[in-house]
Amino acid sequence: MKSISNIFFITLYFTFLPLLNAQVLNENINHPVYNFLERLAVKKIIDINQSVKPYTKKEIANWLLEIKDKKEQLNNLEKKELSWFLVEYDLERGKTYNKLGQFQFKNENFKFRVLPIAGYGISAIGKNNGFSKWIGAHFEGWYNNISLMFEYLDSGEFGDNVDIKKNLTSHTGHFIKGAPNGIEYSDVKGKIGYDFGYGSLSLKKEYVNIGSGKFGQLILSSKAASFPHIELKLKPVNWLEIYYMHGWLNSGVLDSNNFYYSYSSKIQPRLERSFISKYIALNYVSIKPFNWLNFSLGNSFIYSGKLRPEMFIPIMYFKVMDHNTGRGDVNDGNGLIFFDFNINYFKNINFYSTLLIDVLEIRPLLKGEFYKQWMGFTIGTKLIDLGIENFDTFIEYTRLSPWIYENKYTTTNYQHLGYVLGHWIGNNSDLLSFQIQYKFIRALALKIKTEFLRKGGQADNYYAYEKRIGLPFLYGERRNDFRLNFSVNYNPLHNLFIKGEYDYSEISDELPDRTPEFLLGIKNSFNLSILYGLP
Repeated sequence: MKSISNIFFITLYFTFLPLLNAQVLNENINHPVYNFLERLAVKKIIDINQSVKPYTKKEIANWLLEIKDKKEQLNNLEKKELSWFLVEYDLERGKTYNKLGQFQFKNENFKFRVLPIAGYGISAIGKNNGFSKWIGAHFEGWYNNISLMFEYLDSGEFGDNVDIKKNLTSHTGHFIKGAPNGIEYSDVKGKIGYDFGYGSLSLKKEYVNIGSGKFGQLILSSKAASFPHIELKLKPVNWLEIYYMHGWLNSGVLDSNNFYYSYSSKIQPRLERSFISKYIALNYVSIKPFNWLNFSLGNSFIYSGKLRPEMFIPIMYFKVMDHNTGRGDVNDGNGLIFFDFNINYFKNINFYSTLLIDVLEIRPLLKGEFYKQWMGFTIGTKLIDLGIENFDTFIEYTRLSPWIYENKYTTTNYQHLGYVLGHWIGNNSDLLSFQIQYKFIRALALKIKTEFLRKGGQADNYYAYEKRIGLPFLYGERRNDFRLNFSVNYNPLHNLFIKGEYDYSEISDELPDRTPEFLLGIKNSFNLSILYGLP
């Protein structure tokens, strides 16, 4: 009996031993390890789902160990990169190496790391000059299979070249405060997560990117500031992944039912106001029927007012809630459905596409009235090491029809803090991007990118919902952009980055006040920054 008991506990120990080091701490989406891993995925050395980011640091460490076992398939530069990243993710592998400015600790069950985040940059756009600075700290740790993360960053942009609104740029939009000769804003991220082996459950405030796209994502991007959300990730088998979130957004719409006066007994009582509650529910299912194809589908739903219990069912067709709950009244929501394809049939060549559908009306479609469909798509390709080692090419085109992401109610548009949750170009626009990049040595990378952007007008939603007018693509006042960008990234030490950038741009805009005056016309721009840790 005692021997049976011993066998039982030994079996139990080895069954759950992997969970003791499990964690669901995510890597910053801007970290260079993403480029390294996705290059090797296109080269068919590893297999990853590239349409959902961020990756967890434990996943990254496991992929690095898998690559290490296939080291003979790497070129000399890739071997050096592998060694570098293995040190970067030492704690996830049960080791600790000294790194400048970073403190790490580990024992049998508990591990954590702390590092400062700081940076300073100078810039010039034509005759307009400015500078930016940021400072903060990052903490992450895990005990058994429970993970914790906290990050705070305080940033400022100053000078006469500050783009306050950040329209038509991929830079994240924040709630800003005015400052002498500039703006200031803060960014806070946090997470508590539980890993149960074949999936994880987290409460977090972090950035999430969903949808294939190197220069922007249609479904969820980092254009809007991060928001708190519940996240469930499941991978019961190798060919199936399920992602679900329910998040709390800022509507920016005042709720007059919740106005009240503070200091009511004082001479000057103050009116306190609040916003109408706004939420997002989203699911995304990825299926891998063949080793060269990853197919994903899902839907999202923006709603306001009271929390709705059906939105907490992970596998739910949320968009149908438009039809059977609150039809025609203020409880209507804003639903989107989406599909994503990632094809890696040929080694070193990757094709991808995302299709986003807001409104699809069959009768007008059969009549050829395509302008009445609210849709968007991205299509692109990655060419890795074709002809020249460590030389990569990216080509991508995105088109978004008029009205997509919009809704008749301001409380349910596809936005957070006034910034679109999807692709940064917004509706009634398209973007063609071409980029080549080359790594000279492990620490030094050069990128050359060309962009062509066209942006139409934005008529009042009255014409879409009341008049039912389908406006043609790129109707209204036009903005046209051409950009040629050269950038150099140098990463001599762990967590230390030096970035230099030159940008030639030609921008014209027929709509007043949409584009800052200092950006219009032909401009030569320069930027140089040094940073420790990634903002």
